[in-house]
Amino acid sequence: MIARIGRDHPLRKLFGGIIEHVFQTELGICNPRVTDYLADLLADFVHVDRIYNLHDVDGTKLCEISESAASTRLGAVVDDARRRQVVNRFIGDFSLFWTGLYPEQLRLRRRGPDRLRE
Repeated sequence: MIARIGRDHPLRKLFGGIIEHVFQTELGICNPRVTDYLADLLADFVHVDRIYNLHDVDGTKLCEISESAASTRLGAVVDDARRRQVVNRFIGDFSLFWTGLYPEQLRLRRRGPDRLRE
């Protein structure tokens, strides 16, 4: 497993500063919980293995949102409520990350199970 980037890492601070600046100057929003969450998300997804860190019970990476939502069991998660929480957070973070990187793709007609990804 790839280690997370710490809160004191310069890259994490850079993401946090940029996000805070955009939120305050362009959106007029000052919400540290939201900006910290987004900075953590970007720092977590710096390495591609962190983007696709969800695996099924057999150890296969779940790379599609539809696979994640349809997965009935996850390798390390036994409790069903915890599984739903992990899967839902993954789906939300994955979707937020990719739509933030490629917002123009939301307007295009896509094929495949995950229209946000291909």
